[in-house]
Amino acid sequence: MRRYTAMFATQPIRALCTLTIAGVLAPMAWAQHADMMVQQQDGKLVTGLAEIEGNNFTIPTQVYGAGLLSNYRASNPGFVALAEDSPLLPAGALPASTDLYFDFLTMTVEQSVSNLYYWDGLDDDLNGLNADDVDFVVPDNTTFRVVNNGTFTADASDQMVPGGLVYTTDFDGSIHTHPAYGVDTLDATTPAAGVYLVSMQLRMDGVETSDPVFLAMRTSALGSDALLAAQNWVADKIEMLTSPPVLTGDYNGDGLVDLADYTVWRNTLGSTTNLAANGDNSGASEGVIDTADYLAWKDNFGDSLAPAAALVTGSSVPEPMSLALLTVFGLMLLLGHFIQEKVAPHGA
Repeated sequence: MRRYTAMFATQPIRALCTLTIAGVLAPMAWAQHADMMVQQQDGKLVTGLAEIEGNNFTIPTQVYGAGLLSNYRASNPGFVALAEDSPLLPAGALPASTDLYFDFLTMTVEQSVSNLYYWDGLDDDLNGLNADDVDFVVPDNTTFRVVNNGTFTADASDQMVPGGLVYTTDFDGSIHTHPAYGVDTLDATTPAAGVYLVSMQLRMDGVETSDPVFLAMRTSALGSDALLAAQNWVADKIEMLTSPPVLTGDYNGDGLVDLADYTVWRNTLGSTTNLAANGDNSGASEGVIDTADYLAWKDNFGDSLAPAAALVTGSSVPEPMSLALLTVFGLMLLLGHFIQEKVAPHGA
């Protein structure tokens, strides 16, 4: 196995272009060889940035960027772990002779869940590319694969994809390896130009699994400003990307906004304790189930987290007046039952 040990401490340290957003270090390295560093800290795998040529190693980093060649292939970023005796080690060394694995994780963007996202990288408002232009969607007919001790594919589904072996650490805990990355289409056509986004976790026996890391890769048709905008966006959206999707109006949590959710709203109208139907928690609607929550449900009626879910044909959105009519009808039934009990003869 190939051993990596830092042997260039006398080389000048070049400036590492980084961006810190909400405590997340997002590397923007283009001119130098920059890899994903994996070490351990307090018994957990942590990720950082390894600027090999600049002899610069930093932790933590969650967001990585790289470029695909014109054939939609790449070999960066690689994976690096410093040896236990390295003076540059920013965290603990990995255990010796131990397998390091990766998995593709799902991400959440608004109401969608996928293990692969795509953005066309265009400046829609023509005022310079920035995070406001970023609009990641689930791509059709597209896969992202990593070839490293096997082939592992993020297929744009809503499922985590178990990955494979990254590398087996050397006797001193070190690693230096480069997988092959690639974007392909299912019908062998040319993939769309843009930025592709995947998320991974790293795991190893005896050490807690890493936090999710994100890899944005731009195609050669785009400039580095598109990748920078994508990385900025990801760094700012990590909480959303790693959280379950929120479907406004889905008051019973079944992944579909339908009549059953209207029933939840109707049955809790006016409540300040049961807030399952609190679809609009702003302004006067904060902390109470009211008409604003009905409107939130109505505006999203028919939406679904599951593409295969469908509403019953002919279903219509009930208006709030229906609640009043149902309430009156219910009171009439209750009153009729009460009167019947009063007039019924004993022993009947």
